[in-house]
Amino acid sequence: MISLFSTALTKRGYNVGVPLGNAYVDIVKAKVKRSRHRTTTFIGEDTDLLILLLHKTERKQKPSTFTLM
Repeated sequence: MISLFSTALTKRGYNVGVPLGNAYVDIVKAKVKRSRHRTTTFIGEDTDLLILLLHKTERKQKPSTFTLM
């Protein structure tokens, strides 16, 4: 299922990463890296992701939106 979504989103021009290690850390690192250069949207289902994201976010990054589902 994940590979199906990844392929579909990549074909539409989205940057998609599938973590191999600690998913939370990999997801947040990828988001922080991308948000240095452009506005990002982050949709998650876990407050742990929000806390980790707030901890790793740098002050001079582009605006970010976080939606907790």
